Amino acid sequence: MIFMASQYLPFRFPTQHSCDFELVEEVPVRAGLAVSGVSELDPGYGSPHPKAPEHRLVWQEPVAGRDGALAMRRTYRKLPGEALVGEALRVNTWGAVAVTRMQDVVTGTPADSGLNVLESVVEPKDAQLARKRTTSVEWPVLTGKSLEPETRTPLTTTRRMVAADAPLPVDGPLVVDRKLNVVNKWRSIQVVTSLDALPAAYVEHKQHAFRFPGLFYGFDPAGGGGVTKREAFSRTVAARVEVSFGYEEVTPELLEIVPVSWSYPLGFTVSEVLTNGEHFDYLASKEAVSVTVPQSTPSRSQYEALIGTYATATGASARWKGGIWRTELWKVKLL
Repeated sequence: MIFMASQYLPFRFPTQHSCDFELVEEVPVRAGLAVSGVSELDPGYGSPHPKAPEHRLVWQEPVAGRDGALAMRRTYRKLPGEALVGEALRVNTWGAVAVTRMQDVVTGTPADSGLNVLESVVEPKDAQLARKRTTSVEWPVLTGKSLEPETRTPLTTTRRMVAADAPLPVDGPLVVDRKLNVVNKWRSIQVVTSLDALPAAYVEHKQHAFRFPGLFYGFDPAGGGGVTKREAFSRTVAARVEVSFGYEEVTPELLEIVPVSWSYPLGFTVSEVLTNGEHFDYLASKEAVSVTVPQSTPSRSQYEALIGTYATATGASARWKGGIWRTELWKVKLL
């Protein structure tokens, strides 16, 4: 015995739940209406089911119905359907778990793209359905540690995945380097290196050539005149180099030494000495001479009080790294 398709009521496949993945039904074709081309019985693919709109039409074909009448068998599928989710560890995800989602979609659905998408493929199954497989990851932040070579201050370097058109990261006083390394059209790697703290000051000991000033003590006009003084001299001595760091430029306070020179009658001639601005009265060729020698900077007495201490001979302040200034002071022990 041969049964026609119309002998069976509309049915669902493969289970009997209203949310079935696939729903199949037969609809009688009214006389006089075509079963091909466009008609009310030939809706476009992707049209929702009248009573279950989450199901979309993916296939329809004419079949023999009751008493030889025509019927339309339609197959609806719930699209895109629940995604199947899997996880895997990959080297190229920086150790984070990559999540793969697979689901059926309507043919023509584009592949996914963007910052977190590692791979997306849409493979057609038939004229109406395709299988989309997308693997994505939530990128972790990687943190590295090292030491700044000069000061041995800890450095922290962070790497994070950002959008390809992301701006440079925000600057800061302890940030010594920041950059974006492009990966592809969707993402770049942001690299920021910062000092953990302002470097501590330190001291080095080096050699430094310094000219020590002459010192003037007095003048005795008796017997043709005589000058008591210490001559200026140059010597390479041990220097104390003090290095410090800060957020602003520093103007070094250098020891200012401005010796004086003069030439007066009766051989009263002196050069490159520090004085206290002494005054002298004497006779030169039986003529009275009154002399006040020039005042030096510092005075001889002020300099003598500094002998044995360290004074700043030279120094400089320059931008070092990021927003940090490095100040270097060269100090010598005064002789």
